[in-house]
Amino acid sequence: MSAEHPSPIFIHSLWRAGSTYLFQVFRRSEVGYYCYQEPLHELVLFNKNNPQKLFEYSGDLMRPLRHPELSRPYYQELYDTHHFWKDQITKSDIYDAYFSSECSETFCSFFKALIEHAQGRTVIQECRTSNRIGALKKCFGGSHVYLWRNPWDQWWSYKATDYFDMIQLLLINAVDVPPVIRALQQALRFKEYHNESLQEELSFFNASRLPSENSYRCFYMLWCLAFLEAQQHADFLLNIDQLSVSPDYQ
Repeated sequence: MSAEHPSPIFIHSLWRAGSTYLFQVFRRSEVGYYCYQEPLHELVLFNKNNPQKLFEYSGDLMRPLRHPELSRPYYQELYDTHHFWKDQITKSDIYDAYFSSECSETFCSFFKALIEHAQGRTVIQECRTSNRIGALKKCFGGSHVYLWRNPWDQWWSYKATDYFDMIQLLLINAVDVPPVIRALQQALRFKEYHNESLQEELSFFNASRLPSENSYRCFYMLWCLAFLEAQQHADFLLNIDQLSVSPDYQ
């Protein structure tokens, strides 16, 4: 990246691994980071023409997720740069391309808009890029942190809301999944469902959630694949469990 746009920092993780906490650590730093939280969230797509609604997803609405208190709304930075990215975000780049080894033109344009219009060094925290670390690194360089948590506790934390079970079905419903995911689909008797509307896909999988045993099998496969991707491509793997209990690790 140029001196005008210093190299970005990406924080990749699956859900319920402390990524909102780490986002807040960078955001409150006095160094001058400009932090985007989950720019690939479907809410960003759904509200790209009505960015004011992004402010509704804070405070009381997010309290059941037990996120840390934030100094500003979750999507403040996305709201402030809305004009530059609103025509770049696409449905296919959110979940369909989760296993893609290359960044699409629209995917690159979306992240480029975020980086170029950040008011400081860009930090992007995202839960939908854990299997695209290598692709993003190839496109943008930068520093890539993978935040991880022991899978058993993380999966139990998924039970805070039905949302996470639904989202992991969207991930294994991605286009061009690897052979191991295809085998998982067969073992689970998973029914793919693709629609031009992400809202329709969300509704379909919300009504098609797996029983607990299969839900964990699905989660653990995604956990392992993300961890392998991080070992291969991330610059630093950060364990939130050790960060919470070990003074030496801190």
